[in-house]
Amino acid sequence: MHIIVCSVAHRSGSTLLQRIFNARKQTLIWGQHDRCLKDFLNIYTKIKASQEKFDYQKNKYFLNNEDPNTSIANMTPGHRYLEHALHDSIKGFFENFYEEYSESHDMIGFKEVLYGIEEISLFQKAFPDCKVVLLVRHPIDIWKSLSGKEWNPFTIESFCEVWRNNADDYIKLSKRNKKVTLVRYEDIVSKDEDTLTSIGKIGRLSLEEMNYVINKKISSSTKPITADDENKIITLCGKVMKKFHY
Repeated sequence: MHIIVCSVAHRSGSTLLQRIFNARKQTLIWGQHDRCLKDFLNIYTKIKASQEKFDYQKNKYFLNNEDPNTSIANMTPGHRYLEHALHDSIKGFFENFYEEYSESHDMIGFKEVLYGIEEISLFQKAFPDCKVVLLVRHPIDIWKSLSGKEWNPFTIESFCEVWRNNADDYIKLSKRNKKVTLVRYEDIVSKDEDTLTSIGKIGRLSLEEMNYVINKKISSSTKPITADDENKIITLCGKVMKKFHY
């Protein structure tokens, strides 16, 4: 895995960034996979909790020379083995899942929405050399786009919580890992020079290839929202918005 794109929420421009990277013929960035990393994270969290609760069983069993007359119903291997198994499983899953057409492309990846710091950090443990591009968009504009969609999964309150948490996570991730690049949707569509330079370097893209995609809008739509909704978003997301100069 070479490049992954993660956006703060739906309608943030992840498909645009996917298309931009795919403008290079040897690059293949696949679409969303329904956030399957969350399932790997759930496995890890569930087993880790059980380990912490029943670790005494393993300790007692091996301290008693593996006496079969010891309570061992819930004993499991140690945490280090859980982490290794999880990282190897993630690595194997993604490498095999995205094997199709890999022989004709030298850069492979995917784009996904709503991954936060836990899922992205977990993925990086399995693929430490993979470049991660994190995408943020102004929450009011996202909500204008989401409001017109029947599949919108959020109330305005739950959306603000997700945007605020993920956007703040993205800042933390970009500051602590050189493989992570944080970009704003607005800087892509306005063709900000520094932003396009960063994207071009990651994807081995020319300015001409990037502009070819940026200049073509696909499935772009917005719906007016009320002043009350705008004020609520500013109130609930304002502190994090300022960090992005929104």
